Amino acid sequence: MRPIASLGTDSAARRPTVGRAGRTAVAPSAGWPDSARRSAPHSPTRPRTHTVAAGETLYSIARRYGVSVADLRQRNGLRSDTIRVGQVLRLPSPDRSP
Repeated sequence: MRPIASLGTDSAARRPTVGRAGRTAVAPSAGWPDSARRSAPHSPTRPRTHTVAAGETLYSIARRYGVSVADLRQRNGLRSDTIRVGQVLRLPSPDRSP
């Protein structure tokens, strides 16, 4: 047996071969069948976050991501609108906001 890496460099590997009568060859398809696409498991969505930059406010961050200030405060357990540069805020889903 030859290592797989040597197959691409060997000229014999590039020559077409003829199969034996009665044998079935299986060739890869051009893409995934529709049933495989539908049944593929969905990866869980990663929580969205935002790192506060200088000059940003809860209001500007809420507008940027299409969420309400109240939802942003609730998601991050904030008692006031005070945020700090470098603070990482978890973002609620936009569909949760009015």
